[in-house]
Amino acid sequence: MCVNFEQITYDMTTHLRTTKLRTVLFGALVTALSHFAFGQSEETGKRVTNAMKLNVTDVIVGRVGVGFERTIGVNFSLGAEVDVISKDVFLESTHPWYPSQSSRKRGLILEPYARWYPTSQKSGDGGYLAVAGFFGFATYKLEDPGNGLGEPGWSAKGGSLQLGYQKLLGNMLVDGYVGSTWANDDYPGIYSESTAIFPPPYGWRVCAGLRLGLYSEK
Repeated sequence: MCVNFEQITYDMTTHLRTTKLRTVLFGALVTALSHFAFGQSEETGKRVTNAMKLNVTDVIVGRVGVGFERTIGVNFSLGAEVDVISKDVFLESTHPWYPSQSSRKRGLILEPYARWYPTSQKSGDGGYLAVAGFFGFATYKLEDPGNGLGEPGWSAKGGSLQLGYQKLLGNMLVDGYVGSTWANDDYPGIYSESTAIFPPPYGWRVCAGLRLGLYSEK
């Protein structure tokens, strides 16, 4: 029996790196939640809008996305969305010793963004232009883990430009957007996803979505 120790060492290192990055990502989520949900305005006399959103279109691609947004004056805002990945994917292999197989992908994606509302008369309401990025980390639970690879890791980074419209309705909001995304995925060595769509595998792709949420003013 032949054992590829170099490949095993590589995947163990990747897994440890992914675990550390997840810890950092979780810390960023807690910080963002505290800031957006409980932060107070430092400028007296100006109202600040804090919003919590659910990305309802993420379900289509096996993700659950929760976001936070905080306005800066009337025309600008900062926000972040955290997506939890949990879906079945098929991994294609480029190595004859390791067959292609199904797996369960689990991980997180952090998507920070900045928005400009050029014609808004009320903080966080109206058409906007957004610049966003994403940083993703995940592991694959293989259907046949007996090949010595354990749980290979995945990571991705990229960014996007988006045009959207957010409407505040009472204490609720509707947020729809469309844009273009650039992404670069780092797959676990010999494996790659056969149907990687969100985030896209490489290069530019169209992105679109719909978020529903709640907001409050301070």
